[in-house]
Amino acid sequence: MGKGNKVKCPYCGSKDVKKISGLSKAGSVAMFGVFAMGKVSKQWHCNNCKSNF
Repeated sequence: MGKGNKVKCPYCGSKDVKKISGLSKAGSVAMFGVFAMGKVSKQWHCNNCKSNF
């Protein structure tokens, strides 16, 4: 097995996902306050369908 990403988007099934960094989460909270709380609890972002999960 290669070192490829094993995480798949639960919405569209794409493997084109990236980990949401702590810095990105902090920036979202600073800019959007309580409206960003949904993103803070998510760990991954799908580059295909743009979902956070």
